[in-house]
Formats: sequence, C-alpha cells, structure tokens
Amino acid sequence: MGDSNCIINAIIIGIVISLVMPKLVLSFAKPDEIKLPQNLDNASMKHKFMHLMAHKEKMPLLTVLIVSFVIGISMYVGYMVDPMKYLKK
Repeated sequence: MGDSNCIINAIIIGIVISLVMPKLVLSFAKPDEIKLPQNLDNASMKHKFMHLMAHKEKMPLLTVLIVSFVIGISMYVGYMVDPMKYLKK
C-alpha cells in the first residue's frame, strides 16, 4: 500500500470517528452537560468534554473538515520528514 493510500485511509477513518463519536459519547451525558454554558472555567473535565462533543455534533461538516485537514497534513508531513529516523539515533 502506498503512502497516499495510507493517508486517504486515515482520513476516511478519522471522518467516521468524528461523526460517530459525539453521538456515542453524548448518550452518556447528563442534560446539563449538553447545554452550552457561557463559562467553563469551573466545570469538570467530563463536563468540558461533553460540551465539546455537543458542539461537534451541531457542526459536523466543519468538524470533519478540520479533522481531515489535521490528519492529512500530519501524515503527509510525517512521511516527508520521517521524525523516527531522528529519534532512532
């Protein structure tokens, strides 16, 4: 399998996870965790995470574009730079 196939496969899997994860995770959320509060400074990590998942579910296209871009660029640069060759020395 070529490098481009690996990158495309990772992007597809990332998109699927990005679309499915909020629905799955939010099934465990309390109603007050799904509300979009103005201030999250004193909220627990779980509350912040659920808030993030609720936000992701409301904007799936934007989330998919961001995830695809981050995965694709990360993998492409990873193949070009190959940072493991520097760490093995």
